[in-house]
Parts: sequence; structure tokens; C-alpha cells
Amino acid sequence: MWSATEEKSNPLSFREDVISAVTTMLSALDKQFPAGAAQFSLGDTCAHYSVDIACMEGLSRALWGLFPLMAGGAEVPFADKYIQAIKLGTDPLSPHYWGDTDPYDQRLVEMAAYGLGLALLQTRLTDKFSETELANVHRWLNQITDAQMPDSNWNYFAIIVQLGFKRAGLPFDQAGDRPPFYDDGSVLPG
Repeated sequence: MWSATEEKSNPLSFREDVISAVTTMLSALDKQFPAGAAQFSLGDTCAHYSVDIACMEGLSRALWGLFPLMAGGAEVPFADKYIQAIKLGTDPLSPHYWGDTDPYDQRLVEMAAYGLGLALLQTRLTDKFSETELANVHRWLNQITDAQMPDSNWNYFAIIVQLGFKRAGLPFDQAGDRPPFYDDGSVLPG
């Protein structure tokens, strides 16, 4: 069982310390993540969006640790479970489909983690998907390209997705991998 006290004793001074900490956290999350699911609940934590989106958020937030571990060559025993969840969540024919996004949708925020994975892992990630599955991932993430979002750090999530597409050799919006600007040329905040 994971203990906050034990984790506090990890100084995170070395690469191995970080790998241990992230693996411990992912192991704890794995207990909440049923096989064959495309998301998992971390409890009643959502604010202004549905429980389904909050559960998709739970899965997506874990990817911020999982993808860098994979990129660094660490053995992550449950990585395949996350890849399967991505396949299910981005398949519009799956009952686990995460759905199409709406304006100002929380799922747009979560897309940045997938962009990070594509940017870090490139073909090491895309090779885990069939041609159809990869097209589903690309289509689902590409919703962010023309999404209506607040003028905030959300704009950078779209940049991360486009950068991920570019680094993974997928079609990308060439204008979408640069910071958004105001009409006067200054960069939007965020």
C-alpha cells in the first residue's frame, strides 16, 4: 500500500528516485483502473463538467507521468492498459468513446498529455496503433485545432498537440504549432 510518509522520504534527487515515485503513483492508480476501460474515477472531484469527462481526465493526468517514463526507457508494467484505453476512448464506434468536444470543453485541456506522448515517443507510440486506431487518435485530438477556447494557457494545449503531431510524423496545422497572438502582435497570456 502506498504511503504518503514513505513517498516523502524519496528526495527525488536522482532519475531512479523519480522513476520510483511515478511508478508508485501509477501503481496506486492502477487499482482504480479496470481492464478494458477507457477511463477511471478518482472520486467525486469534477467541477463544472460531467463525471465521464472527469474520469477521462483521471486517465489523461496519469499520462503526464507514464509517457516520460516510457520515453526514458523505463519498464512500465501497465503501459499497455493505457494504450488500450486510448484506443477505446478515441474510437467513435466504441461504447467507451470520449466523445466530440464542445466549446470550452475540459477534454481540450486533457489533450495536451496526448500531444506530449506523441512528441516524446513519436513512432514508439504510434507503432502501438493500427492505421485505423491511429487515424482515430489523430481525428479525436485534432478537434483542438479549431476549438473555441478561452484566451489563456488553453491555447498552448493546442500547440502541444500540434507539436506532437509534427514530431510523430502525423498531419499537423502548420500555423497551430506557434503561440497565439493578439492583433497587435503580442503573445496571448498563458
